[in-house]
This record gives sequence, C-alpha cells and structure tokens, in this order.
Amino acid sequence: MTLVPGRDGVAAENVPKIAAALIRLAGVSQADLLRAADWQRRYETGFAEAIVALGIASQATVDAAANDDDEPPAVARADLSLKTLHVPFHPHSERIRALRTEVQLRRQARPGSALAVLGTTRGEGRSRLAAELAIAYAQLGEPTLLIDADLRKPDQHRLFGIGNVRGLSVLAECRQPRFVPVTEVPALALLTAGATLQHPQELLASQRFADALRDWSRRYRHIIIDTAAGNGLSDGLAVAAQAGAAVLCARRDHTHLVEYRALLQRLRAASVSVLAGVLTPA
Repeated sequence: MTLVPGRDGVAAENVPKIAAALIRLAGVSQADLLRAADWQRRYETGFAEAIVALGIASQATVDAAANDDDEPPAVARADLSLKTLHVPFHPHSERIRALRTEVQLRRQARPGSALAVLGTTRGEGRSRLAAELAIAYAQLGEPTLLIDADLRKPDQHRLFGIGNVRGLSVLAECRQPRFVPVTEVPALALLTAGATLQHPQELLASQRFADALRDWSRRYRHIIIDTAAGNGLSDGLAVAAQAGAAVLCARRDHTHLVEYRALLQRLRAASVSVLAGVLTPA
C-alpha cells in the first residue's frame, strides 16, 4: 500500500502518522486505507482528499488525526440548548435555517467561505448564533468549521462540552491548533479559542491568521467565526476584515441602536460585506 502526498498539502512523511491516528481515533480499517490508496493512484489526489472523498472519515476527523500527538481523543458534543440540532422542528431552528439560506443567496454575488458573527456587547447571543449557524451549514453535509476567535472570554468550548486547550491562540506560537470533530454532526469541526492572549488583535489582524484562514478555506466549504463582542474592541473588526463577510447580532431591549449603527459603519468602512442582521429575543 502506498499513500502519497497530493494537492491537499499532506507531506509524504506525515501520511503514515495520520493513517495510524485514523485507525486509533476513528476505527479506520486497513481495507479502508487500501481503498484510499487505490483512489489516490486513479485520480491523482492526496491522502486526505481520498479519505474524505470516499466517505471513510470526515474532514474534521482527518484534521484531528493530522494534529494528533497521542493525546486522548477529543470529541465535542453540542449542548442540549442548541435547538438547531436537538429540536430541528422548533420555530427557532427554522429561523436559523432561513438565515442560512439568506446568507447563501447573498453570497452568490461575493463568493467565499468565511463568515464572522459580531455583536456590540456581551449577552446578545452571538456565540450561540455562531454555533447554531455552523450546525445548520454542516447539516447540509458540507465540511464546516466553527472557529472561536473570542480570545478574551470564549464560549464555544462550553457550548460543545470540551476543554479549551490547543485552540486558535497557539498560532501565536507558530503551532498547529487542534480541530475537534462534533460527534452528532459529522461534517462539523470545532476550533476552540485556546488560552487567552494579552493582545489578541495582534494575532487576529496578522498575516499568520490570514494564511491559516486561507488554508482552512481550501478544506472547509463553510467557516463560521465567533468574535469578541464590543464596539470598543477591534478584535471582531479584525476578524471580519479577514473573513470579508459578517452577520450582526443584536438583542431586543439590550443592544443600543447607536452602538449597532457605529459597528455597521466601521464594518462598511473596512469593506466588509454585512450579509444579515439578527435580532434575538429579550
């Protein structure tokens, strides 16, 4: 059996390590690896491409295996409060799917995969909206990545019941973050925020983050990015500028209209395409 590198960027020396991790973490069989090897030769693809194309493992699982360092397997499980997954016919779930459709239609004029979710202050439901929108995209069966880019007070690890370790912030140390599959949604991967940074904007506005986002966009059809709330902070604006598109979140009887309009103006000045606004209940 010969597994070779390809345009998916998996180096030849990493293929045996990833294959072993897939066997250990996801129960991939030797027969599956042989099928992947045959697919590689026939279609001249890379190892990861073959594994995903054949449905042997999801992109999230492949990425988790690629970043595996013999750590205990990490699997995220969505909190029961995330109705889009656990109560699919609830009116709230229908509204999330309607938002997904609206964003998709508006993105036809400006193609891309990354979408930042922003709000003016905490308590607006921004993190929950990002999580449910990511779930809705993944339910289409298309590889979806949910990134927690709130490097001040992150929430996504709590919503998915997982430790907040080796997350996005390790990019500041030139290390690879750990992607975590979401057990109930095979197409969804979670990248937690990781350790808080003293100056998070330095990472979020950096070329290093831009390059990483570009690389992840090649592997994931949809990328949803949760951001730090606050008009007084530039973190969310930096992330939105990298993504190129945003959804704004506001809460009835909580968000100040003046602050909301100020954020909207700042995004437009940064040439960020604001695709939708969401008003959550009081």
